[in-house]
Amino acid sequence: METEKQTTQGYFTAIRIVHLALMGGIVFFSAISYVLQLNGFESSSDEEFNRFLAPVVGVFVIGAAFASQIVFKQRLKECVSKPSLQEKLMLYRAALILKFALIEGPSFMAVVAYLLTGNLLYLGVVGLLLILFLIYRPSKEQTILDLELNMNDRRLLDDPDTRIGADL
Repeated sequence: METEKQTTQGYFTAIRIVHLALMGGIVFFSAISYVLQLNGFESSSDEEFNRFLAPVVGVFVIGAAFASQIVFKQRLKECVSKPSLQEKLMLYRAALILKFALIEGPSFMAVVAYLLTGNLLYLGVVGLLLILFLIYRPSKEQTILDLELNMNDRRLLDDPDTRIGADL
């Protein structure tokens, strides 16, 4: 039995779904945490703990934001060097998911910090990370730029019915 190859349209739909699902998880967890706080969830009122947690979360968030860019650019170099469009797209998808994960981790950490302390500043940090997530929203145009595709590969991506590989 032959596996049906994915189209370019299917490839970009799948990446957008992953991106949206990761963002949705952050929003959902944040909303639940906020509702729990409104309904009297017992959070720590220890000011010393909050003073300790704020810089830890800050360093983690800033570090992860930079790391996501650095790791993504390193992975992108590997993608660009591949000869086939299929290989480039496979590695590009993995690079994007890693980039998203490096932003998602600190987002969840900030939500947990909010849950533990009740300090709305942490939800503000989550909001900033969600904006960063929106900036990183995957698109065909950005893929073409990131992968430095030649005209032939660009034409292939422009056709939504182009089959690009069974394992994509």
